[in-house]
Amino acid sequence: MSSVAFNPGRMRHPIKLLHQTTVSDVSGTSTVWSVFASAYASIETVKAADVVGAGQSVALLYLNVTIRYQAGVTPAMRLRALNGTYKIQAIENVLERNALLVLTCEAFALNE
Repeated sequence: MSSVAFNPGRMRHPIKLLHQTTVSDVSGTSTVWSVFASAYASIETVKAADVVGAGQSVALLYLNVTIRYQAGVTPAMRLRALNGTYKIQAIENVLERNALLVLTCEAFALNE
């Protein structure tokens, strides 16, 4: 067992890790996001900003999401929380102890 110090009471947000899978039906094949794992997490805002460009204002939101170690998590996955779905930008295995993962995530628009 690892000795990474963390208050488990901070992990109060239910999340789902999603991975892309290919499905086939009568109309052909398509890709869908299906649940890879469910967990409780600590969610902290790292940076929030409004960016204006090409006549549009876009809100950017970056989060650090801490979960217990889960093998197989990759940056190609997405994270769904109560307030939205996020792209996983980076994954940190805290102290390389396989106890906690810190996922740096970016919010994105629903039409992506």
